[in-house]
Amino acid sequence: AAEGGWKAPDGSAAPNGEKPQQLQQASTASKVAKRHAESTVSVLPGMGGAGAKTGGGGGFVNDSIAKAQRRTARIAHGLMMGLAWLVFAPGSVLVARYGRKAPWWFAFHRNAGTAVAVATVVSAAMILAVRGWSTPWGRHGKVGAAVVALVLLQSCNGLLRKSFPRASWSLFHRILGITMLLGASYNCLLGATMIGWMEKGMKQAYALVCGVLAMSAMMALVMEVQRRQTTLTTKLVRTV
Repeated sequence: AAEGGWKAPDGSAAPNGEKPQQLQQASTASKVAKRHAESTVSVLPGMGGAGAKTGGGGGFVNDSIAKAQRRTARIAHGLMMGLAWLVFAPGSVLVARYGRKAPWWFAFHRNAGTAVAVATVVSAAMILAVRGWSTPWGRHGKVGAAVVALVLLQSCNGLLRKSFPRASWSLFHRILGITMLLGASYNCLLGATMIGWMEKGMKQAYALVCGVLAMSAMMALVMEVQRRQTTLTTKLVRTV
């Protein structure tokens, strides 16, 4: 050793009581630990490149946040569309068809239709905000886009109901409403199928939608039979 004691390769003096072999072992262990940490960071999904070299994890965090946002938007989209088209829309149709004797039927029909339109547009915008426009559109997305377009058309039609002959406007309003309801019901089934295999714990979504649709159809059938019987009885009484 040189005068003044042994010195480390970087020129620093050895701490008191430590031998050159001990310092060399400590330096080797430190290098191994550093390499292990760098390799661990470099293989994490969404990381690498400059982020891995500097220890940054922004890519991995951003991917996790994006997945959480897509899941939240997907569930919210399904709930809003289901509530709009499986509850409010059928209710609006049934009241307009069979509840006109009630003084509040038109207000309910109008307000329920407005709620359906708002929920449809907001829900569609919500899912588009997280999936973007560039992702390929499947059948559910294409049918949904058509339903949104029909909803906007029906909303404009409702605002202009006094600008057209009553008979013509009423016929167009009914045809458009039935088309929307059938298309949206079909799309709810498609959406329930998708969310059933995309989300854990939601395998029964399709059965739930089928049950609600069957219940609405049963109610409509019973009310239609009662309406026709009432009409027939009234005609018979007038004839007698």
